[in-house]
Amino acid sequence: MGLVKKLTIEGYEKMDLSGSPIGKIELQVNPETISLDYGISINGAETGNRTSGLGKGSTTGAATPNPLLGNPTYDFPDLEISTIIDATGVLPAPTDIKLVEGIGDNQSAPSVAPFITQLKKVCYNYRDSSHGPPWLKVVWGKILPSNNLAQDQQDGIFKGRLSKLSIEYSLFGSDGNPVRASIKLTISSAIPPGALPKGQSPDLSHIIEIKYGDNLPALCKNIYGSPEFFLQIAKINNLPSIYAIEPGMKLLFPPLEKASR
Repeated sequence: MGLVKKLTIEGYEKMDLSGSPIGKIELQVNPETISLDYGISINGAETGNRTSGLGKGSTTGAATPNPLLGNPTYDFPDLEISTIIDATGVLPAPTDIKLVEGIGDNQSAPSVAPFITQLKKVCYNYRDSSHGPPWLKVVWGKILPSNNLAQDQQDGIFKGRLSKLSIEYSLFGSDGNPVRASIKLTISSAIPPGALPKGQSPDLSHIIEIKYGDNLPALCKNIYGSPEFFLQIAKINNLPSIYAIEPGMKLLFPPLEKASR
């Protein structure tokens, strides 16, 4: 029987994960659950004027989206990892992290705090160089999907950035030190603008979630083949300025008339 391979997470300063990692952590036990949240947005479809002609309360209003029509935009999945950390001695100690904390006269007591501290360093803590938390590389098994929608590939490596960290402490020592905790990490997929699938047709509507480092001219070039449409996109999305974009914002990139290209 071979060695058990543990899920590992590495943190990097750059979105492309170049250079040396700023830190690495290996889970004490492999995940209890892994969830992948795949989404599809339907854009650009309208039913025309909304008309309700069934007696009292009939209204005619603005056009409304039809969820069965329109152009689909495939979202890159979010990864959710659930695991535990235990300092009672029931489970083997994690690699390179001592689950003890000093108290009294240089004594030590069991605690999951050192693991949590390292986890936050690798995944959560703000860094000036990345203008936020580190960029992450998650490695384990074969089910983690490649960050490439052009091919339905699962290569055991997921690249992204932490969007949520939940820690629930469930057992404490007599000194108050936490000795067991449940951990849930939600990691949003990170796709550099230049790595967007080549299937991004300019004749389809796209909803793009802005990530750090994005700008309108570069996004327009990826979708329309030219950066010159950034003013139109700013107007379509009611932006006060072409610079008024920030990570997490979602912008519509609809088909543009060929005559305007």
